[in-house]
Amino acid sequence: MLYLSYDIWGVLGLDGLSLGWVALVHTLAAYLLLTFLAAHLYLITTGHTVISQLKAMITGWDEVEE
Repeated sequence: MLYLSYDIWGVLGLDGLSLGWVALVHTLAAYLLLTFLAAHLYLITTGHTVISQLKAMITGWDEVEE
């Protein structure tokens, strides 16, 4: 949203904000999101079958035999 409103930063009181910092935070957030996605895709495949952990990942509930 900050990128879209770059032309009106002065009106919003964001004069001191640098576009470089906004770009840096944006890039870091994108890398963190990709890392989060890759980690979860890997964790799905660690069960007995390739998608056995998928239901537990989606619902947050896993049935464990005692």
